[in-house]
Amino acid sequence: MKFTVPQHQPPASLGQNLASPTIPPMNPHYRGGQVTQAPIPSFPAMHGMMPGRQMNIPVTQQILPPALPPNVVTPERVVDPNMIPITSLAQYRGPPQWGVIKVSNIPYNVTKPEITQFMGRGAHILTPDIGNAVHIIMERSTAKTMECYVEFLTVADALATFSRLNHFQEGGRYPRIGNRHVIIEMSSQDALLKDMFPRAKCVIWESGLPRVTPNTDSYSTGFQGFLTSEELLGVIRHAENPHRSPFATKSPQRTYECTISTLDKFPWYATALYTVQDRNVIFKSVNRQVTALVGKIRKTKTVGLDQKLLKDLLQAAYRCPAFNDRQKFTLALNSQDQNEISKFPDVARYWPFDTLVMRPNTPMTVLLHYAYLISKGADVVDFGNEEDLVNRNRDHPLLEHSPYGRLLLEWEADKLNYKWKDAFNHEMDIATRLVTEGFHTSMTETPHNQPLVAVRPDMATPNSISTATPTPTQPNHFIASHPPSSHYYHSESPELHYPVGHRNTYGLPAGFFNGYGIAYNYCHPMMASPGPLIHPPVPSGPFGLTHQQPLLNGRGLVQGLPPAYMG
Repeated sequence: MKFTVPQHQPPASLGQNLASPTIPPMNPHYRGGQVTQAPIPSFPAMHGMMPGRQMNIPVTQQILPPALPPNVVTPERVVDPNMIPITSLAQYRGPPQWGVIKVSNIPYNVTKPEITQFMGRGAHILTPDIGNAVHIIMERSTAKTMECYVEFLTVADALATFSRLNHFQEGGRYPRIGNRHVIIEMSSQDALLKDMFPRAKCVIWESGLPRVTPNTDSYSTGFQGFLTSEELLGVIRHAENPHRSPFATKSPQRTYECTISTLDKFPWYATALYTVQDRNVIFKSVNRQVTALVGKIRKTKTVGLDQKLLKDLLQAAYRCPAFNDRQKFTLALNSQDQNEISKFPDVARYWPFDTLVMRPNTPMTVLLHYAYLISKGADVVDFGNEEDLVNRNRDHPLLEHSPYGRLLLEWEADKLNYKWKDAFNHEMDIATRLVTEGFHTSMTETPHNQPLVAVRPDMATPNSISTATPTPTQPNHFIASHPPSSHYYHSESPELHYPVGHRNTYGLPAGFFNGYGIAYNYCHPMMASPGPLIHPPVPSGPFGLTHQQPLLNGRGLVQGLPPAYMG
């Protein structure tokens, strides 16, 4: 079957080498794209595969450049840090500029739907794909409900809603929520952030940006972060033991809503003001809340604690630019929701970096090709002299099936005080070195020994597959080769053998579900070896072949044939 591939423009760094009409002829058997002067099209989003990958990016954020085209790869482009589909999303974020309305004197047990209904149908509040619109401030140590802030798409939208509600008050109809008269006023992002992080010392908010001021108080420690350990311990305690606080008993969902607002409003864009440790303690708090919420949903029928709240918490974590892909996969595991778990492909379940993430909207074939280069580079690069970033559990049996090879980088405990911008710059240098070494290693291999691998149809488009091989007459071209079957999807790979049961059905003390990948090591220790997989018999498929237990998306893997999906 032949596929038509869109033509791409060569990078400017190559000058006239590829743009010249004297390019050597391509291999006559090559069915991929050729380098021309046509512009590079933007890649479509991969719907349904990576949570948080497809969203409407606010206008205050920068648009990431398109990733590498899936077929033609040149040596100069493959090692270009701007084209590698690995980055840090925090550096592309900017301070939000949404309109804000403040609602005071609200009832302690008020809910978000009540606030949304109070604003009216015509209010243009933030949509769920952008972020959380309603922020009910909670005192993290006591779980006491404070004020409420509502974010709108623009300042004009907030002003229009405020004028409409204020008009009712002038006519004698005082705004009311429940049995309380509430106070409505126009507010700003600075006021919202100040109330959201009240324990942050020596910080002034200016247009959403935190500015640290000199400490003039001899009895103060100065700026130590936006959140304290006491606050984070409080939100965990209110989730796991709500009966210890009278406010948490009346509104058990408030602590989870506070965490959702914290993830959305934390100044991740201020990469010089928080550390890797700050990210880790926030992730630990979210992870324990997810585990506690799942247990309460299954054991009790508490009003306000439902699947929608769990999904909102997961979506807020997926939107967090500082959580790496394996951390998000860990949260999906602890949610015990198979629909959430099935959204993560192998490139996320075995993510080898700590502060770096995948570049959004990158085709799966591009990610897998770079994973192959990284796996080759991991065999060459020596991490013995790397004191800050350690390749943990290199000999763990599950890493044998990782598309990145035996690579799992995490920061040492005594190095977690690195500022975020320094940490991801250091990791980006390592990732670039891995790709560079892997590329040079793959160039020395015989391309004909690397078979064309059948790609999952829901992970790549037909245009992403190429059967091209480089020839000696093409010195400036390197056609993206595919990894050997031992690094990819095949019938013996446990990644495709989804279990229907597990001995650890709650809490996941083992750190991962067998066959699903590896959870983030900060919260869950690694097991010495994976446990048995469960595969109940199913009816035979076409050609009399018996296929494995159907996957979470309703499709199965046929035994005895190359990887393929059955409807």
